[in-house]
Amino acid sequence: MRSPGFTPHTGARDAAGRLHRIDGALEPIDDHHCRYTAFVDSFEWITVVLAATDIEFTVDAPTAYRDFLRLTAHRLLRAV
Repeated sequence: MRSPGFTPHTGARDAAGRLHRIDGALEPIDDHHCRYTAFVDSFEWITVVLAATDIEFTVDAPTAYRDFLRLTAHRLLRAV
């Protein structure tokens, strides 16, 4: 499985403080964005971690994770 990559819409310092468990690498882009590459073996786990941070983010790669997240979001929205 390819490691998911994200652009959190916050600085690296804030992201590091809000990610409850960092299994990856954070790289600053500018004061308001950073790059996070997750070193995980499950899309489910990183989805839970990202949801718990309450940080807006953009999925950079892989397409398989975008598809997984889209399906999960639709399933959760059907619950309400």
